[in-house]
Amino acid sequence: EPEPYNWPTRTGFYATGYATAVSSVCSILMALFFKKRMGQGQMIDVATADSFSSCVGIPPTIGYIWKKPRPRYGTLDYGLCPYGFFKCKDGYAAIACFRDQDFRAALRILGIWKIEEDWKTLLDRITDDVEKAQILNREIEKAVAGMTFEEIFNKFQEFCMKAAKSKWRGGGLPVTTRMLRPMEVMEVGHWKVRNAFFKANDTYYGTFQVPTTGKMSKTPMRVKSISARIGEDNQHIFEKYGLKMDGNN
Repeated sequence: EPEPYNWPTRTGFYATGYATAVSSVCSILMALFFKKRMGQGQMIDVATADSFSSCVGIPPTIGYIWKKPRPRYGTLDYGLCPYGFFKCKDGYAAIACFRDQDFRAALRILGIWKIEEDWKTLLDRITDDVEKAQILNREIEKAVAGMTFEEIFNKFQEFCMKAAKSKWRGGGLPVTTRMLRPMEVMEVGHWKVRNAFFKANDTYYGTFQVPTTGKMSKTPMRVKSISARIGEDNQHIFEKYGLKMDGNN
């Protein structure tokens, strides 16, 4: 039995699954409506990431605050700035500055303190003007472009350790981590233990790497089939719902 006030820590995984299911059901209903009107079937392709990103909290929140649909931010973030990944000498480095003092610390570390006056507070950095946000993004990109991730990480770590030991605790603690390539992620032991990336055998595709979202160790995603050939499941669906197949199905 769950204990009081012990909230789930991986709700995002469940939300992703349900969001994808909702998108899939809506797509099926639209396809059935189109078939009824036009007499033609439709290919349904639902992207898990798109399903989830379309309903997370930020878009409606931003729409309410700015009184207009959110613009396309690309790799930028609405809640924090900077908060994204930036190309460095040997890959990509993710950098996050949660507070104003974290941002100021990052400017010192990266040697671009001269721009501090223009981006003093979080409200200066979070804006509905995409072009303005990209100016700051480009400044950070230029600062990290000539460094390897190890150099970036060491600079951040050294600064943060000094800040953590300071009795004033006002030095800021910006965060950085390395962005892994897909094949590198699949080799990380953490995901192997949790069996997050699993393979399935299919009569048509052979051994297939299932592109699923992360999961908790005891709650595997409900992947029942990986085949996607048009009409493959028609007979099963029609029989399950007591429908009659004809030559057009």
